[in-house]
Amino acid sequence: MGTRISGVAVPLLAAGVLDATVFQVSLLTFLAWLPYLFFSLPAGMLADRVDQRRLMIGCDLGRAALLLSVPVVALAGHLTLAFLYAVVGLSGVLTVAFTVAYRSLLPALVPPEHRPAAAGPG
Repeated sequence: MGTRISGVAVPLLAAGVLDATVFQVSLLTFLAWLPYLFFSLPAGMLADRVDQRRLMIGCDLGRAALLLSVPVVALAGHLTLAFLYAVVGLSGVLTVAFTVAYRSLLPALVPPEHRPAAAGPG
């Protein structure tokens, strides 16, 4: 849920607080999806070699830390578009790793008749 909220909140923050242009806001969305193109295969290799539950927990903690850094940096008065780009890009990499580990771990946790519902949309 946090990823979906941040997918709306971060671009709104960029547009409302930093007066980002349409291109700059669309670049945020692009950077959120770009890791799927470049990191899906390496994330799959990583998920096969490590404990998937620990990987998922680490990815969630990393994403939480990244997203919590945004209000901290904003309150300190140092929020920039470059910082938001970095947060969105790194969060995207962690999201890819989490998703791959989740999809790999799911068959071991859920009986076959419940897998479609457990897999969720997409």
